[in-house]
Amino acid sequence: MASPFHVFRKYQKTLLVVAGVILMFVFVIGDSLVPYLSSSGDASEGRLSPTAVAVHWDGGKLTNRELDMLVMRRRMVNAFIRGVEYAGREAAVQAGIEPRPLRVEMLLGAEMAQQGVEQDVVRTKLFADAARKVGMTVSDQNIVHYLDELGRNHVSRDEMRVMLTRQAGGRGASIDFIFDAIREELLARNYLASYQFALETITPEEKWQDWLRVNDRVVVEAAAIPVESFVGDVPQPTEEELVAFFNEYKNREPQPDFLGSMELPSRYPGFAIPRKVDVKYLTANYEKLLEKAEAEITNEEIEKYYESNKDPQFIKTDTSLFDQGGQQPEAAVEETATPPATEPAA
Repeated sequence: MASPFHVFRKYQKTLLVVAGVILMFVFVIGDSLVPYLSSSGDASEGRLSPTAVAVHWDGGKLTNRELDMLVMRRRMVNAFIRGVEYAGREAAVQAGIEPRPLRVEMLLGAEMAQQGVEQDVVRTKLFADAARKVGMTVSDQNIVHYLDELGRNHVSRDEMRVMLTRQAGGRGASIDFIFDAIREELLARNYLASYQFALETITPEEKWQDWLRVNDRVVVEAAAIPVESFVGDVPQPTEEELVAFFNEYKNREPQPDFLGSMELPSRYPGFAIPRKVDVKYLTANYEKLLEKAEAEITNEEIEKYYESNKDPQFIKTDTSLFDQGGQQPEAAVEETATPPATEPAA
């Protein structure tokens, strides 16, 4: 049997030339094909390109980069909310008291791919946008109150700032970033809650009528019958019959008949006149009365009333969380910077 290398030895020069040409082709042209092939893969797969559209709906869309940003923001908000709630609960335990139940809902949404985080953040955005369109708002004051309730009023502003600095791998997250994320969650949940409340408060009859307006179709063929054609067969009543008929129903007021909950026209007439009431009313111009009252009240009276009622009525919410970097007011800085007084030397 001939050796399998016999052909190679016979044509080795030709094969070496062919192999050299192939190597030159790969080294020269292959490098230029790599970017083209990679870009084609991005366009075909979509997910590899940050600017490719990941999801779209009537009136809006999100790119892969924007969708990834929403997912990252959801995870940061979840971590911050867990941190505030845990710090408030631990502070109560260390103080020797039982942590009271939360009065607000923890805004924890899906954050893992297995939980459908991408679908959930898109749904939250759609609900929040719909809430804005119908006029719903969530102010910064509402968010501050929510965080205070979440921490059971045991978490200070400084502690919250420390939690924010731990976000995003230690680079820190701005207050506006976290506030906007919490605002989106609150708007979405408030809108969904209002919609569910509307469904629960609509009566079955109203639901049935809504269904009929959309789905019920009736075809009616009608013919007009003139009443005059039947009048000639009915004789005119006598005076005695009219008096007797009036006396029978003279004390009955006009009112409908009811068959269950259905209101129907009454088969009996009513000739009694319902009781009438004379009503008198007085109108006043609020703006004029307000201007007159403001002119009679002095600044001294306003100051006196405020000093007497400032604790129960004029408590101001602590909004120091909005201070940039937790800086103290100038007056407080000057006060803390004043050195303590020393005793005079003997």
